[in-house]
Order: sequence, then C-alpha cells, then structure tokens
Amino acid sequence: MRRALPIGLVSLGGLVLFCWPFFGSGLPANTPAWALAIGCVAGLFLVEAGTRDLDSRAVALLAAIAAIDTALRLAVIAGIGGFNPIYFLVLCAGYIFGTSFGFLAGALSILVSAIAGGGVGPWVPYQVFALGWVGVAAGLAGHWRKTPPGWRDLLVLASVGAIMGWLFGALLDIT
Repeated sequence: MRRALPIGLVSLGGLVLFCWPFFGSGLPANTPAWALAIGCVAGLFLVEAGTRDLDSRAVALLAAIAAIDTALRLAVIAGIGGFNPIYFLVLCAGYIFGTSFGFLAGALSILVSAIAGGGVGPWVPYQVFALGWVGVAAGLAGHWRKTPPGWRDLLVLASVGAIMGWLFGALLDIT
C-alpha cells in the first residue's frame, strides 16, 4: 500500500488535468497546468528520495535516461510507423525498476527534451503525465518478470509498448 500511494496521488493529479476540459471550463491556463505537472513530479521525486527508494545512483541513472532520451527525441522527431525512440528507455526503466522510477523517467525525459528542443508549450504538462504513465504501465508489467529475462519478457514489454503508444496518442489527441 505504501508503494502505491505516491504514484496513485500523482496519477490522480494527472487525471484531474486531463479531465479538466470535460468539466465545461475549457482548458486550464498554462500556469496551473505547469504547476500541477512540476509539483507532482517534484513531489514524487522527494517522496522517493526521502524513503531511500531513490538513492544517488538512481538519480544519476534518471539523469542519464533523460539526457539520452533528449538526444533521441532531437535526432528522430517522428520515426517509422509513428515509433518514437523516447519510449524505449522509459519502458525498460519502468519494467526493471518499478512504477515510480518509470514515471519519473518518462516525466523527466519529456521535460528535459522539451526544454532542450525549444518545444515548451501548453501541451507539455499533458505529455509529462502521459509519458509518465507509459513508465508506470511498464512497471506494473515488470512485477511478473522472470529473473533471467527471456522471450516472454520481451513480448510482454513489446505489447505494453504498443498498447501504451496507442493510448499515449489517444490521450494527447483529446487535449
């Protein structure tokens, strides 16, 4: 229960952001959307660091994943068949290290790449939650992984990637 509470609260914040237009008040202004996204990412980071689930090596790995994903996103804007290589490391990070790490890997990857690429706009807070949820889904699928990874793990991760890639596009088309 303790492990699910922080990611559940962060996901609830993201769900509120995505449902905001359906409450009849239109899209939120940039400032509340950005404040919610950055606050949720920073809050989850601090909770994970405070409980010692995120040590200095994990923080360094998160920074490396964000930097590599930024380079991949800048090099390949739209891949073949809609594939974007930014998902690969987020899926692997979530699958191996769990839901919170997967969320942070996705959220930080999209934040850093948006800043580096100059594509900071009102859509980024939505992308933060959507790509973070890709890492969460991979983390949930990773609970049933085998110790030495095999073909089953590869198929599970590829299936999660395909489903979440479609869902990512569907979610962002709504906003």
